[in-house]
Amino acid sequence: MLARQKYPWENPRVLLTSMKNTYTFIVVRDPFERLISAYEERLLGQLHPYFKNLSHQIYKRYHNDGNEYGIPSFQDFARYVIDQSRNNQPSDLHWRPINDLCTPCLARYDSIIKMETFGPDLAYLTNRTRLDGKIKSVHMNHSRRDPLDRLIEKYFSQLTKQQFEDLYDLYRIDFELFQYSPDKYLQFIKYS
Repeated sequence: MLARQKYPWENPRVLLTSMKNTYTFIVVRDPFERLISAYEERLLGQLHPYFKNLSHQIYKRYHNDGNEYGIPSFQDFARYVIDQSRNNQPSDLHWRPINDLCTPCLARYDSIIKMETFGPDLAYLTNRTRLDGKIKSVHMNHSRRDPLDRLIEKYFSQLTKQQFEDLYDLYRIDFELFQYSPDKYLQFIKYS
């Protein structure tokens, strides 16, 4: 949010023109891992007043228990993300599909860096751009409390088949463009 104040969105036409003369890359991540991360870091962490307020709003939207300050479940969060999309309302950058953020279908990126293979991908990028030794090591934020597979089970077991399908439809282009598979999530979905 602070970065957008200092570096506002570039006009897409200007951006595409400038990309012709530069080496361009995009950093991507499994769409549902991004969703889990956004839920854990933004809604459960609630470090920023904006997310604390949003967390309470999401809870109130899906619970009629009179509690003003409940913490939304992952299922509540998924419903919120789906509803925002259905109602054509803007979504937060932390869980908006990459396809909506970086227009990978319009831009011709020279490299795609995946978070899952960040080290080797970054080594390739620095070698390709002749920046070996000129980039200081990058700090990866590994603040997650539980291993990822445990979080996938914990959160995706809250979703119904329909909610899973709706989420997948929302992120389908990201899954396909960046060659991710939703299969590892399917085993945890509620089919009742």
